[in-house]
Amino acid sequence: MRSLNLAFTLILFFAPASLGQVDGMRTATGMPLSVDARIVFGRVALEGLEPGMKAPRVYVTFLDKRMQASRTLLDNDGYFYFRDVITDGATIFIEIDGTEVARQSVVAAGIKQQRMDFSVTVPSRGGQAKPGTVSAKNLYDRGKENTALMNKAIEAIEDKKPEKAIPHLTQVLATDPADHPAWAILGAAHAATGNEADAEKAFLKALEIKPDSVPPLISLGRLYMAQKRFDDVVKTLERATAADPSSAVAFRLLGEGYLQIRKGSKAIPALNEAIRLQPKEMADCHMLLAKLYDIAGARHLASSEFKLLLQKVPNHPEKDKMKHYIKENPPQ
Repeated sequence: MRSLNLAFTLILFFAPASLGQVDGMRTATGMPLSVDARIVFGRVALEGLEPGMKAPRVYVTFLDKRMQASRTLLDNDGYFYFRDVITDGATIFIEIDGTEVARQSVVAAGIKQQRMDFSVTVPSRGGQAKPGTVSAKNLYDRGKENTALMNKAIEAIEDKKPEKAIPHLTQVLATDPADHPAWAILGAAHAATGNEADAEKAFLKALEIKPDSVPPLISLGRLYMAQKRFDDVVKTLERATAADPSSAVAFRLLGEGYLQIRKGSKAIPALNEAIRLQPKEMADCHMLLAKLYDIAGARHLASSEFKLLLQKVPNHPEKDKMKHYIKENPPQ
């Protein structure tokens, strides 16, 4: 976090798990694990504890794309783990005595064992979560029947049958119209079936209930992008980045929106922020920046962006064109 001194650093280990790493997980979880175990685990280091200060209660929450949360209390050695979870679209939250101090997206890289280590600063007494952040303790809690319906809807969407998800989501919302994640997913289902009007209505309903909810803001921004409503793209994604300054996707889409309305001076910091937040996942932002610099006549800067992109994606489909461009326009 950038305010209230709730700074954190994160180390991700993306290489396939070695036997040593599996041994580390056995130590962390106390469970017999094989190299085939599907698990996200890590350790949280606490900084800023004063001498004699009682160790705080630290909760770690794993939120998947279905808006289903798993929550665990950090053990005495600082470890946490989540087993048999779907990493695609998931986020991990760290919460100390009710204050959210860190969050990070989980990269769906096809790796069965992922380690995510956090170093967080313990907030001072009376510290509160940053305005606009989504505290793990405020995640949506729905009943058993609606959870089952939601799971059916998500399964239909994952099976590329979004039209079958709509009745389940409609039933959820009939009993609980305040379920803002359900409205957001309903919007996504309508968008996938080509019903843009109802998709927009559902996204806007989700935001009426929870104005700082980032998933519907991003989805609405994508919808406006497809409709070439670029001013609305910018307005929507500015809200998303304000609500969650850690969302690389929001910054990327915002940067694209700025480019479409010819505000390159604003696009550059937005795209660079997306890269800073997720250097590998947002590597193609270097391509957007390179094209912007090329149009502006700053070819040496464009070459620098192409070079950075090739360092991250050596086998990029346009690698030969980029290498030729760099040769013709050497970075300064």
